[in-house]
Amino acid sequence: MYSLLRKRGTGAVDPLILKRAETTQKAHKVELSQTKEFKRVHHVSGGGDGLLHVYDLQQEGRPAQIEPIASVATQDRHSYAVSSVGWFPFDTGILVSASFDETVRIWDTNLMEPVTTFDLGAKVFCQAMSPIASHCLVATASDNPHIRLCDIKSGASAHTLIGHTGSVYCCVWSNYQDHVLYTGGEDGTIRVWDIRKASACLGSLDNENAEFTKIETNRAHQKAVNGLVLTLDGSSLVSLGLDERIKRWSTYDHRHSRTHYAGSGVRNHVRHNCGLAVSDTDVWPPLVYVPNQDHIAVFDVNRGNRVQKLCGMYGRPTCVDVEGLDVYAAGVEAEILVWGPLPPFDSEPGIEETTVYEVVLDRHGVAQRVPKGKGTHFIHVTKHNETKMVEKADSGSFPCPEPTFQAPMRWSQRIHPKQPEQAELNPTLHEKEAVSPH
Repeated sequence: MYSLLRKRGTGAVDPLILKRAETTQKAHKVELSQTKEFKRVHHVSGGGDGLLHVYDLQQEGRPAQIEPIASVATQDRHSYAVSSVGWFPFDTGILVSASFDETVRIWDTNLMEPVTTFDLGAKVFCQAMSPIASHCLVATASDNPHIRLCDIKSGASAHTLIGHTGSVYCCVWSNYQDHVLYTGGEDGTIRVWDIRKASACLGSLDNENAEFTKIETNRAHQKAVNGLVLTLDGSSLVSLGLDERIKRWSTYDHRHSRTHYAGSGVRNHVRHNCGLAVSDTDVWPPLVYVPNQDHIAVFDVNRGNRVQKLCGMYGRPTCVDVEGLDVYAAGVEAEILVWGPLPPFDSEPGIEETTVYEVVLDRHGVAQRVPKGKGTHFIHVTKHNETKMVEKADSGSFPCPEPTFQAPMRWSQRIHPKQPEQAELNPTLHEKEAVSPH
């Protein structure tokens, strides 16, 4: 990162590249937040008691607990657990919730009262609204092989998509085609729909990349599909199945990318929607967040390697969401946890434990560790392997650069740029003089 900053200072690097590199680095190093905690954690969005609560995540200051700013009255709540909830993309005054009480409700968030109720006659696992469409259709996945499209404007069911042979657990709208819908269900298939057509099912994804239109024989997973999420650029679809496999699909040619998600170890045995999430557009390559037993597993979408394991939950997480660089996860233990980027090293003096070494700088600017009391500078190393060098108060007039390195400092690392004439005379001098910390 330090070299990238220098290149940006000389104009050799585009500012977008620097921003993306910094954001990606922060997204790869999130930890359980010490400053955000939900006071009524089992009512954050929707809970097993059927209630809905709205929280303001942008509160000023550093609140120890985030309290709800609006709540649904007890007499208006769902009869059974809330399974899915989401904002209307173009108006924060409208909230949509789905529940195991076989209904989907449209809420006025100013009054926190239901204005429309759709009775679907089966447990509803998931609801989804298009982030780009001009229509007001809510797609629903339920304990029924049919996908119902509910029209908010008319208050009636506008269309029914028929094709699955069992319960449908998840659904998601395309990010770049407002009429395209993806669904996954008990039959192990991921179907692609065009809601404008009478024969709405365009095709089905196949693990072996068979012909897309072979709807009856194609299978995406060996068992039920209960998790779907699209990357924010709309190029990839990530799916999760009860076969405990994570798969990535191209939304352009509908082919399986065969990305191997190494060491995933995902435990997925619950027959309802598993809420997945993807990282912000400034993070590249994109990350996918997968609920798994008592933690959230974070994977690189393109490469498949596991980037991080977000721990701290006492029970199985049921869903995860991402807001900027903050990660929010809800679980069966009526809790919501927040993970955020690591704070800057010097933003909270004393809040992190550090290891301090004394060093001296040779004539080439190389830091060499020395016994206590003999050094001219201190090097502070945090538990996250971030380092910072500061000059001792009584060290005289030695020059003191103060870079903060994102990677652990090597004791043979050069602090000052070496002079060309010195490098030509003795190119290995700094390696000989460097002293190992061990």
